[in-house]
Amino acid sequence: MRDPSPPRRIRTRRLLLRALGPADAPLLKRALDASLEHLRPWMDWAVEEAADLAAVETRLALFHDRFHAGEEWSYGIFPPAETEILGAVGIRPGEAPGVLEIGYWLRPDVTGRGYATEAAAAATRVGLEQLGARWMEIRCDPANVRSAAVARRLGYRHTRTLPSNATTPDGRPRDTMVWEITAAEFTAR
Repeated sequence: MRDPSPPRRIRTRRLLLRALGPADAPLLKRALDASLEHLRPWMDWAVEEAADLAAVETRLALFHDRFHAGEEWSYGIFPPAETEILGAVGIRPGEAPGVLEIGYWLRPDVTGRGYATEAAAAATRVGLEQLGARWMEIRCDPANVRSAAVARRLGYRHTRTLPSNATTPDGRPRDTMVWEITAAEFTAR
């Protein structure tokens, strides 16, 4: 992979993806508080998320440090004016060498507008073109049809489903769908 120094700010047609830092804690806390019930079926971290503002600031400081160390890259999804956080998209090392995985979430009041697809497309482009990933992955619970639809819209291929390899946030076994895309596939779409 290339030098891990992606841009701190990425503009898309309707959004601004910006590296998150401690100063974003009030906006992120507001977005999380509005999203927890929506996210709990899919995200382990959302089950116990009820952090106060200081805890969110601490977590964002860690995200900031990891971003600048080239370990993983967390972006807030903002409208152009940066007045609120609509959700987040992250890029992190995948399980195979040279592979990167993206994850994303949106506040429930802004779903259905194509924002997750737009943000995931930008993160995919950064991973493939700037970070030099061999391929990108999206992993999701098969029951999370909205997340799978984002992968499908972006041209990711469903390569396999890992049976009972994870647990749901409430502790039940669950499968994981693995979606992949190479640079050539992404460019050709």
